[in-house]
Amino acid sequence: MIGIIKDFKEIWPLLKGDIRRYITYRTDIKEEDIHTSDIQYVWWLMILMRNNKNSFRSIFYYRFKRIRVLKWLLPPTANYVLDCGFIECGGIVSHHPFSSYINAEYIGHGCIFRNNTTVGNKMMKNGLIERPRFKDNVDVGPNSVIIGG
Repeated sequence: MIGIIKDFKEIWPLLKGDIRRYITYRTDIKEEDIHTSDIQYVWWLMILMRNNKNSFRSIFYYRFKRIRVLKWLLPPTANYVLDCGFIECGGIVSHHPFSSYINAEYIGHGCIFRNNTTVGNKMMKNGLIERPRFKDNVDVGPNSVIIGG
């Protein structure tokens, strides 16, 4: 239990950025205008986790790998896989992420991935595996396939 609390304290700043990004994506509020307390962030976290129509749960589970019981009670978005090296704080919003597989080395702040998107690795001739890197504010449209470095 102590390990779970410690992990949560470590990822809390990243989660607050992810929550802020989802709030701004779903509303007309600008990110710099959001000044809320930790209690309000927890309230938003509960709302986003309870909502079945967005992919926030998948991002939460990506950040907080120790939670297994919660995955059973509140499953992540179906057919949506995040297998990334690192996702920046507030780095990813998925819009209708059904049938999407995101396997990137790095995802910068403000990236949007839409439905039926595949981001994958590529085996190079020398045996190394290359994965794509996304800088800030990249918008990947539906039915996109991005492979390799």
